[in-house]
Amino acid sequence: MYRVVFPLRRTVLRCSGWSGWKFQTQTPSTSNGAILVPQAPSSVIHKNVRNFHISSTNRYSEENKVYVLGCRSNNIKVSSDMISLKYGEFDMDLLFVWLRDHCRCSECYNHDTNQRNLQNRKLHSEDLPSSVEFDGLVLGITWSDGHVTSYDINWLVDNAYHSQHTDQVDKVVWDKDTIESAGLPTVHFQEYMDSDEGLRKHLYNLVKFGFSIVTEAPPVHHMGTLEVATRICFKQETQFGPDWTFTSNNERGDTAYSDLYLGAHTDNTYFTSPSGIQVFHVLEHDGEGGQTLLVDGQYCAEQLRSKHPEDFDLLTKTVVPHEYYEEKLRLRSLGTVLSVHPTTGQFLQIRYNPYDRSPMYTLPPDQQQAFYRAYENLTKEVRNQDNELWVKLKGGMVLFVDNWRAMHGRASFTGRRLVSGCYLPRDDWTSRARLMGLMNL
Repeated sequence: MYRVVFPLRRTVLRCSGWSGWKFQTQTPSTSNGAILVPQAPSSVIHKNVRNFHISSTNRYSEENKVYVLGCRSNNIKVSSDMISLKYGEFDMDLLFVWLRDHCRCSECYNHDTNQRNLQNRKLHSEDLPSSVEFDGLVLGITWSDGHVTSYDINWLVDNAYHSQHTDQVDKVVWDKDTIESAGLPTVHFQEYMDSDEGLRKHLYNLVKFGFSIVTEAPPVHHMGTLEVATRICFKQETQFGPDWTFTSNNERGDTAYSDLYLGAHTDNTYFTSPSGIQVFHVLEHDGEGGQTLLVDGQYCAEQLRSKHPEDFDLLTKTVVPHEYYEEKLRLRSLGTVLSVHPTTGQFLQIRYNPYDRSPMYTLPPDQQQAFYRAYENLTKEVRNQDNELWVKLKGGMVLFVDNWRAMHGRASFTGRRLVSGCYLPRDDWTSRARLMGLMNL
């Protein structure tokens, strides 16, 4: 008996938004033992899907003993260990073992818990299909053991390996002129607190620019800062506590607790996984100076990639130690200064803090010269005044900084300057962004 179980959790169809496709468990008609899946009308072609054809042409591969139905040869090719599938601008090589591992039928996947049913898994690298069909929207496979799997094309585009993965929001990588021309990304406190659209706008700013400012917040109270911060997610507790107010009293072993100039950097480089967002709110300042410095780390990294590609590559591979030391605390981490997405090569993270960089015991002498050259070239971009945005924060302006992308600093100052803030965890703020359709990768 044949069982066709279509995926229950599907992404929105990329093909125009046509809603007439019906998915249900059924006993299909068969030809030569192959799955027959209803074809979608040709009118549902998405504008970005080029040279796409639906055809009833059937093929049989004598070499692999696999029936291939429902598509032209330039859309699908079956080889000894994989299916090569073309869908618009997407080219995917799908290994049989990967396809079987990612079966989403109810026997292999628990759709109530969104987890694999491992107890039912019998994964073998020699698993082969007996028939394959692709009708343009669904890839159907009958395996040699009789198991039947189907894959929605959009699920494959979102989850298979290919170099064309893109995120939901096009990021603006900025220098001073670019961000000043675009204007500061802001959202009003009332809109942000009272509506999902206001929260979405704030998260959109964070994804697009690496920072966002909530304006007109309660100006002089620490609890007002926390009310704004936890609208996104819960706080991340660190050695500084769950949240903090600080001034230039040198209370902690950190330059931030002084009135000195503080160059652009990211925080928590001494953590294995640095915090996701840092929140700043200047509650009071009765002196001069103290402007906040922002630098787009992604812009600096891309400038380095363009001018010195070998240095960019080196900083994505060289493990650098960072540390935070106090009398009763010893924090140390190992990580690369730059990170890129393993599939696309796109910028993912900058971990740059020369204040907290510890002795370089991770590099042998014959690699040290190259590292210092690469780090210095990155530092030149970070300290380039054309890349610096200076903002005078006042009470009621709550600044959120993506600590994996945007670097922050501070001008030296006089007088009493009281700052309130906290950290937010990376996984949780990006989860909120994904739920609002703003992130994918």
